[in-house]
Amino acid sequence: METIEIITAFALSLSFLLLLWAIKGLLLRPAIRGHSLRVTAVITADANSKDLEREVTNLRWLREDGRLNADIIIVDAGMDSETAELAGSLQRRDPSLMICRPDEIANIITRGIGNGAER
Repeated sequence: METIEIITAFALSLSFLLLLWAIKGLLLRPAIRGHSLRVTAVITADANSKDLEREVTNLRWLREDGRLNADIIIVDAGMDSETAELAGSLQRRDPSLMICRPDEIANIITRGIGNGAER
């Protein structure tokens, strides 16, 4: 009888943790309705952007998981050659990722990435 109680307690605990994980995912999701509305995630990268790859990977994971309907833009705020090479590598892995200069942000936001903004 004791083994059944342990298995039941484990199954209930696991179910509760999965429920909390699902609720957390729903709470982290932006409150945007409709397929024509999108969020644009802007990452500013300079010469000291050591976590650029991790940040882009995290945003891509949220997007691929369906939790975030967003475009990802890396803004070159003085990237050194190593950071620029890393950003280029990330863009080759994910062609929807965009790298731009700060003066190009207005064009991207006004026209939208999916609506013919110049890349």
